[in-house]
Amino acid sequence: SSLAPGPDGTGEEWTLTRTRKEAFATILAACWYRQRCASFLMIEVGLSRTMTTFRWDVSSRCVVMTQEEPAAQALVFEKGKPYYDAYCRELVVSFKQVQQVHLDKARELQLSDEPTIEETRELFTLLELELPHSFSERDITALIRKALGQEPLSVIDDGLRQRPSGHPGRHGRAGRPRGAPHDVV
Repeated sequence: SSLAPGPDGTGEEWTLTRTRKEAFATILAACWYRQRCASFLMIEVGLSRTMTTFRWDVSSRCVVMTQEEPAAQALVFEKGKPYYDAYCRELVVSFKQVQQVHLDKARELQLSDEPTIEETRELFTLLELELPHSFSERDITALIRKALGQEPLSVIDDGLRQRPSGHPGRHGRAGRPRGAPHDVV
């Protein structure tokens, strides 16, 4: 878990730098998927100074609660059954308490299938979330790859570490890092 010392299930340690880069990759992924799936997918992003060890995904039919560890079992609360309404309410209230990222500001920028460094910089400027000047082109390229689910962020951690041997990386969660404060889909 992200609260335990040492590497998590990806082989990476949670640091301030990694958390910041994961947040930027999540926002890029949200904008990228939003442009491609706008007719059937609603994505909202909020930034919080605190986090939960749970991750939440909400649909009109169920709430899915997971933890950071890929091997951990998910809990599913179906609409009409106990806890669905309570968790939906909790997520609405939580979302109102965070700094909301206004993804609509990115509408004027069409992201490529694989966004360029320039598109990525322009996106965060439009969102009024400037990328730190310390982010190199290599860092931004790794953010893009992470956002598209192509590799873990270990390649952009301090010291440029490689993925552990035989580690497949995390794919398939819409490019969103697990352990983010709240994901509302």
